[in-house]
Amino acid sequence: MRNMKLITAVATEPITRADVKSHLRIDSETFAGDTSIVQSIAPGSHDIAASYSLTGSSVDVSGKRALVNLNSGTNGAGGTVDAKIQESDDNTNWSDWAGGTFTQVTTANDNAVQEKEYTGTKQYVRVVCTVAVVACSFSVDIVLDAGNTNEDDLIDDWIRAAREYGEDYTKLAFAPQTWELLLNDFPREDFIEWPKGPLTS
Repeated sequence: MRNMKLITAVATEPITRADVKSHLRIDSETFAGDTSIVQSIAPGSHDIAASYSLTGSSVDVSGKRALVNLNSGTNGAGGTVDAKIQESDDNTNWSDWAGGTFTQVTTANDNAVQEKEYTGTKQYVRVVCTVAVVACSFSVDIVLDAGNTNEDDLIDDWIRAAREYGEDYTKLAFAPQTWELLLNDFPREDFIEWPKGPLTS
């Protein structure tokens, strides 16, 4: 007899709430009711900051579509701004989001807006910047398309239930999770059969 016990549950589902809402066409009736804007880096002149040390405020994008705007003002003579989007599940451990690097801002292309839609799966995003040579004027806004939130808990339950049903049916894990296998005795064969896959460690 063997017994499987879940130790660490799935942290991030394989499909986002925003994806489900998009497929189900769940939305409110007004543009203003759907969107909100959060300042990650306040507008103004920002002093020299090396190696992406200027860090914007993090924004919770769970269940929302997010558009990250780098609003460039006037760069000082020879000044440059390098900016990139980072993502996190826990608002503590951050990694660069692939495709999240903005075009370097110089005096040749300042006073413009660059946009990047965040299409990752993490809960939090932020922007980090390097300011070189002299102070430069810019800001970062994150536009959130929240849509209707009345059914968020129900949609989250649907996502989890669909994943669990699929995992049970296929005997495969669709997202990282930790399980413990308890055996009453050592198997007669020279191996232990793991009942759920794929096994990563």
